[in-house]
Amino acid sequence: MVRVLLLLSACVSLCVCYQCPVSWSVHENKCYTYIHLRLPWIDAIGTCKTLGGHLVEINSATENHFVSRLMHSKGVVWIWLGFNDLVKEGRWVSATSNQPMVYQSWGWGEPNNSGNQDCGQLTSNGAWDDLSCDPGTKFTFVCQRLTV
Repeated sequence: MVRVLLLLSACVSLCVCYQCPVSWSVHENKCYTYIHLRLPWIDAIGTCKTLGGHLVEINSATENHFVSRLMHSKGVVWIWLGFNDLVKEGRWVSATSNQPMVYQSWGWGEPNNSGNQDCGQLTSNGAWDDLSCDPGTKFTFVCQRLTV
């Protein structure tokens, strides 16, 4: 009986259990939820903050693939990303930490800053694009947060 308890204890301690709020999906140690509202980039940031997270900031190819699949499952072609170069043109940083991006998946010829484009967007094929942050530009988005 003691051996069984020790074995069970060892298995439980090895278990990595991730918990996300209802309607959020888990990938590695993060939770994601698609928001069906079409909002300007700055309002998408605020909405994610209200939900206890932040606008999705992709840090790896596997995460990029996961979020692209999530978009595809919702029938969505474009979403906002939590990256911008508002402060210095060409210096793309996290909207949350203001730190440079650790991963990039720009589409061919992007970012091109065509027409003062300073906010990031993800397309369903996994490529990134830069778009205008102006309040008239509205897209749906994905919020992300750490698991609990």
